[in-house]
Amino acid sequence: MLDLEEISKHFLSQAVQDQNLFKDYPITQNKVLQTISKRVLAENRQKLGSSLNLLVLSSSGALCKLNIRNNYQENVSQARNVTGFAGAVKMDNCIYLLGCRTSYTASNSVEKFNLNFPESGWKKSTPMPKENHSLLTSVFKNSHIFAKGSSWSAQTHVFAVKSRKWTSVPCDQNFTNTFIPTSDRIYGFPSWQYCDVPGAQWKPVAKKVENVLFGIACGSNIYLFAEDENGISLHLYDTLQETATKENTMTGTTHMKDACFVNGNIVAVVKSLNEGWLLKEYEVQKSEWRVLTGIKDEEDFNKIFSL
Repeated sequence: MLDLEEISKHFLSQAVQDQNLFKDYPITQNKVLQTISKRVLAENRQKLGSSLNLLVLSSSGALCKLNIRNNYQENVSQARNVTGFAGAVKMDNCIYLLGCRTSYTASNSVEKFNLNFPESGWKKSTPMPKENHSLLTSVFKNSHIFAKGSSWSAQTHVFAVKSRKWTSVPCDQNFTNTFIPTSDRIYGFPSWQYCDVPGAQWKPVAKKVENVLFGIACGSNIYLFAEDENGISLHLYDTLQETATKENTMTGTTHMKDACFVNGNIVAVVKSLNEGWLLKEYEVQKSEWRVLTGIKDEEDFNKIFSL
């Protein structure tokens, strides 16, 4: 009979757990845990910032800022002599291009752009241990960059920001097609494994969602994009309870390039069967997708980051 949404998170997470009603009745326990999870999710989305600007990175390394409400676009920078890159991440308000190349040959070169000092332009950073054509990349706790070659590769390269050094750590060669860092772990999909610190042993978790393509974290939870018979579906995966809930399906959507949080909602670059490439926004509170704008060339939207 209680309206759990009106009860403070502190009371729910501390005092309630000492009560027999919480400990002895699974239904009550689940309701309380779901309420806490929703509250934490809302707080995490709020922490992601109120900016309406999206940072867009093209295949050539050009950076621009896009306002998702009025579609106003402002150029930020052009990477020097770069015709492509193997992977890209944003960490500590810096953009790292990994495996930068001036031709079609593989490269281990790394370029860094500091968004706080855009006038400084792109600078060379510590090169990777190995040349790569394409990389699976992610950032862990804003202190390490994970970069892994093709899905059959048995090595993951880890860059420590403080020491500015790359190290190579082993992983399952069938391990993953994507890395997703949460607030305390880094997950690999579709093998459904995680590790707590770089170089630690990877551990399995229960498999809940088939055909995972991509994912973005919100605190300790993950929004997963997966293929299904109707298009690309969105699932909310609770890493603490290891449960997945299907949120929505983008019917008729055939491909997905990238996604991130902007102003508490999810913005994604997707391809529609009938409308071509689109920039779409998922309103988390309403569980609805809406089109922001059409995209003439998807190469101009190789990666997107929130500002």
